[in-house]
Amino acid sequence: MSFLVASFLLFSSHRALAAETELKVTDLPQPVQAAIASTYAGWTVGEASTEKEDGQQRYEAGIKLADRSLDVAFSADGKLLEEEEMMAITALPAPVQATIVTYKGWTAKRAERSTANGATAYEVLLEQGKKRMEIAMDAAGAVKSKENADGEN
Repeated sequence: MSFLVASFLLFSSHRALAAETELKVTDLPQPVQAAIASTYAGWTVGEASTEKEDGQQRYEAGIKLADRSLDVAFSADGKLLEEEEMMAITALPAPVQATIVTYKGWTAKRAERSTANGATAYEVLLEQGKKRMEIAMDAAGAVKSKENADGEN
């Protein structure tokens, strides 16, 4: 399993509780297929799935172009709901990096950029010994949520 896929699975573990159903790419609704083809021309779709999140049916796809991989989610009518991409810790915006350093004794291990509804957020996995925590922040570095990532809930 690649680092990117493993990282995505780690960051997406909170969604694993939803009933996700794998799909063939050709089984995605036509508006979703058209949106992927037009918005991400030249990208290859590797996998597809569907799940209901917050009462809305979402269609998700893992796409790749050269060394970039994205996870994208669409509504049935082809509206882009969310785009996620793993990124280097050093590529995080300065305000996000400044927030991370306030967690004394914790080390940033992985970062992800997520864009939904026109807003960009950043999720960072922190480790301290065997403890793991995921922090979600906006681009200004304001913490929006923290959750235990140890597998203990």
